[in-house]
Amino acid sequence: SLYIFDQLLPQTFTDDDNFFLVGGDSFKLLKLQNKLVHEFGLELSLADILPNLTVAQQVNLLYNRKNVRCPILQISDPEEAKGTLILLHP
Repeated sequence: SLYIFDQLLPQTFTDDDNFFLVGGDSFKLLKLQNKLVHEFGLELSLADILPNLTVAQQVNLLYNRKNVRCPILQISDPEEAKGTLILLHP
């Protein structure tokens, strides 16, 4: 999801930033939905995405879906202040 956010948003963000608070709008939300559906082969509605507006929440949403086409690995070190590393393997 991180690279998808990066394509849609005009400013830098962290994996815990809300999509709308870092430059997202309703048109970009529709683009986000479309990109997530195409990239991961999932049926995702706006109702699925709206409660999950951070990269971290979307990784959890995608990871918990049974038919994800590519494995997602989220690596977090609670003692590391730099955040979370999210890996996507096609």
